[in-house]
Amino acid sequence: MFKNWTKILTADCEVLKIASDIFVYPIYKNGRSSCMMYAEQNKSQIFKNREIQKLGYIYVFLRDPEERFISGVHTYLEFNEIKNRNRVLKDIEKFKTYDRHFVPQLFWLLHLYKFYRGCLLLRPITDLYKLLPNRDVPKFKNKKLAKPTKKQIAQIRQINFEHYVDMDKELIAYSMNKDILIENLIKKFAYVLS
Repeated sequence: MFKNWTKILTADCEVLKIASDIFVYPIYKNGRSSCMMYAEQNKSQIFKNREIQKLGYIYVFLRDPEERFISGVHTYLEFNEIKNRNRVLKDIEKFKTYDRHFVPQLFWLLHLYKFYRGCLLLRPITDLYKLLPNRDVPKFKNKKLAKPTKKQIAQIRQINFEHYVDMDKELIAYSMNKDILIENLIKKFAYVLS
């Protein structure tokens, strides 16, 4: 079911230099909009693809998997102006529809692994909020994306999304607040990714 998801990971891999010794790998729905806006406003250096391999430690901020999935699906539905949400939600449940906003965070680490072999500092998303003064939300057609309503959240929760979040729950249980070589992390979760 995951083999098609790798198509999402063909975009540039980017790491932002937030301070002299702080490099952040921004994952979609994990503060990426805030990171990118901060980088733009502060003219922060952005390392792409092969440039990343020379960096030291990279911070990766992880988010609660269920909260991230719901937010990511909501973003996907809004950005694509989906009218028949029930049909698309069923397609998401059956892995026929997927998007970078809600594929597991572990897949983003696999994307980083294509270019980087160093150490990751895995931290909760709340640590990013302490690091960056801004809290930007994704923009769509020059409008800020509204938070999902209770009704929209309930509608998304009706589908079975365990396979989207289980591996990230395991990732967080294993690695949160640890400093880990990315290679060791990928090896640990290779069975999930295959």
